[in-house]
Amino acid sequence: GIDFDPVDRRIICFPHVLNICSGHVTDEYMAVDFASISEAWVDALDGNKVIDKDAYIEALRHDPIALGPPHRDIADKQLDDMDWQVLQDMEVVLEIPHSAQQCMLGESFPLLSRAVPLFKTFMAQWEQLSLNEPHFAPYIEIGLHHARSYYQRMGETNAYVIAMHKFVDPTIRFTWIKLNWEEFEVHEVKRAVLNMMTQLRMTVNTQPDLHQLNELPQPQVPGSSNLQAAFIPTKLATRYNLPTMHTRQPVSNVQTAEQELASYVTASCSPEGTDPLSFWAVSRSTYPTLYRIAMDYLPIQASAVPCERVFSSS
Repeated sequence: GIDFDPVDRRIICFPHVLNICSGHVTDEYMAVDFASISEAWVDALDGNKVIDKDAYIEALRHDPIALGPPHRDIADKQLDDMDWQVLQDMEVVLEIPHSAQQCMLGESFPLLSRAVPLFKTFMAQWEQLSLNEPHFAPYIEIGLHHARSYYQRMGETNAYVIAMHKFVDPTIRFTWIKLNWEEFEVHEVKRAVLNMMTQLRMTVNTQPDLHQLNELPQPQVPGSSNLQAAFIPTKLATRYNLPTMHTRQPVSNVQTAEQELASYVTASCSPEGTDPLSFWAVSRSTYPTLYRIAMDYLPIQASAVPCERVFSSS
């Protein structure tokens, strides 16, 4: 049977996660705690406008977002200046996840390799906005609480780690994880990948047979064919390590899993915009084991939206 890991095999839809984080912000924004926020602050978009905290909190209680549905008599539903201020601040907060989603969906093929770096950037931007504009922090912390939970789950899923850091995207390879993760985490990722490569080599013949070694071409000497026939064939001599009349011994081209991984990781990253499928097509013989892993993880998309559109249009 096929072993199924419900944690490792569950790939989270990137736009869906962003929608969840944003949804918690809009659903719970009326209950945020402004106790740690100063009594007044300068509007983030209008430096000449000062916002009073008490008036701002009073506007929150009106739930200006819920005042949007149509009403026959809208005279009493009119938004005052502070209501609009709340909506403006909410727009600034939600613009960050919106931009992240647009960035991902703007690609014709949203690769999983982009999901974690993009999600990490989205979180970092929210955190920085909280520091730059403290009155945004109560809203942002609601969404960040859920975002951190999903980010941790991404780190526990092999598909994200493999697709992002080494194999599927040759433009990233190992650079992002070295810059953003702790050294012990980088070591754990390498160990997990080597284990996967070793297991794959045990089940699939990704290398030439260990006995099939490259033989250096020997120049033909006139009249030497009968002499060479009297000696043990080169392949047999190589297999059993027997002496031959050749001055140079055949050189093995078989590389270990460690060597194959090191060769790929230490190579220069491909230029931005490189097509991963084309890269692996031409690198199949150079990285045979990594190629098979890439073919397993490359089809995984970061978004379920394209598939949902296909089903909806059928």
